Amino acid sequence: MKNSRDSGFDQHYNAQIAVEQKTLLIVSTRLSNHPNDFLEGLPTVDAISPSLGKPKRAALDNRPPA
Repeated sequence: MKNSRDSGFDQHYNAQIAVEQKTLLIVSTRLSNHPNDFLEGLPTVDAISPSLGKPKRAALDNRPPA
């Protein structure tokens, strides 16, 4: 991302986590360099270990880019 203070660039990352709602245990983490969350929901759910199983539902806070 362009740095507003000078002519350089800053490295920025977009972190995602999946949390089990009853225990609040973090079951998955991901890191990307995408500027928004719109395409990050499914890969984050897919990153959950198969030994834990896949969730039947997910609550996401993403929206399509404007």
